Amino acid sequence: MNSVEEKTYQRLRKVPAKLRESSAMEPIYRASQERFKAEEAAINVRNEQFKLYHDSLRSVVQGSQQLEALWAVPSQIAGKPHPLAIPKLTRMPAPKSPKVRLGSFVLIDTPPFEWGTWHAESGASEVDLQANSGGNISFEIIAGLGPGGSPWGSGQASCWAGAGQDFAPPVEGLLRFSASTGYSWIANWVSNWWCEAAGTIWIGQFISRFDQSGVFVDMPVSTQNAVYSFDDRNFADRGNQSGSNSGLLLQAELTVDPNFFYRCFVWIGGSANGDFSNKQSWAQIAIGASFTSITLQLFD
Repeated sequence: MNSVEEKTYQRLRKVPAKLRESSAMEPIYRASQERFKAEEAAINVRNEQFKLYHDSLRSVVQGSQQLEALWAVPSQIAGKPHPLAIPKLTRMPAPKSPKVRLGSFVLIDTPPFEWGTWHAESGASEVDLQANSGGNISFEIIAGLGPGGSPWGSGQASCWAGAGQDFAPPVEGLLRFSASTGYSWIANWVSNWWCEAAGTIWIGQFISRFDQSGVFVDMPVSTQNAVYSFDDRNFADRGNQSGSNSGLLLQAELTVDPNFFYRCFVWIGGSANGDFSNKQSWAQIAIGASFTSITLQLFD
């Protein structure tokens, strides 16, 4: 960058110090926690609705000598979750340093990025979250199995990880935030004795808005595009799915005001639950994503 572009870049990135504090993300964490509690309540209601029906089915199968051969089937396929190896991502080419185009400006920004993570757990579950300033974000959730592989039990967990930058728009206009993101994902699950094993993986963007003091105002943009989901209630079933995308273009638009500051993040997230109330049902999901630059275009 020349001296003019460098000064412009520094001005665009100049935000209140409060935005760099962990407390800046607290409202987003609280909203995520409230959603987790609502999902937990919905799972409990759903399980209660199915309880009488599935208890009756289990009683019939387990009490019938003619069906004795079926008793051992669920335990034979149940197994335990094994460590997932997300395929290594090929990072996309990117500029070695930020690039600024003046006029109706275009900013292509590069690491180091700001980043953040959140998770919540209930019952027997385990969450592994990773995020760094290089634009690498990943997570793994196991629901229905406690930390370290034991004890077994019903469990639910949700999480997200994200990275991006904070910006100070110089004028009012339409902001277009885009990023080309590569990712790989895996989902494993076992559903036995009609107990639920479910999971969802998503990827998207958020733009949160802060006032002149760096206090959170709202999150006008929040996208969560489903990558994969499953909801299995079976007598004896096992599932395994995986996939990847080397360059998904994520894009969002928002009218911005120079009296506010904006945090633009790419994020991934998901939730899983395994109902271990009768025999062995569990769910395991994981995704790793990476991006090397983000682009901001402002049309005034």
